Amino acid sequence: MSLIKKDSDLWRRFRLYGFGLLLGCLLVSIITKGKACQMPGTLKMEELNSQKLEFTPHAGCKLMCLGISEDDIKEMMKKGDVNYGKSEVHAKPCPKYAIEGYTHDGHSILIIVGDCDSISTIIEVTGENEMCRCD
Repeated sequence: MSLIKKDSDLWRRFRLYGFGLLLGCLLVSIITKGKACQMPGTLKMEELNSQKLEFTPHAGCKLMCLGISEDDIKEMMKKGDVNYGKSEVHAKPCPKYAIEGYTHDGHSILIIVGDCDSISTIIEVTGENEMCRCD
């Protein structure tokens, strides 16, 4: 008799555990419905894109020398990736983010963007086979 009672008690525990697990999963799916998980780099790119875009004179010179248009930079700001290894996120007065990507021609470029207040400032542009002298 005691073996049957132990089995039914164990079965009852499994059913309660299963019901609680199912209820918990249901609640989590309802709470998080429509919310996507985003990586920090994606969030930073969205923030930089929502701000006003400016260029330093040095960056403007590099763009002309490399034959990169302002539209290429804007496109890269949407599709590029933040390289935190090359970024200076604790720089004063403004953090600097290194964004890597490709132009519409397929050329690899790296841009350094300063994030000050509500302005994204393009500080530096570096491309492949660079022979530009912008001092």
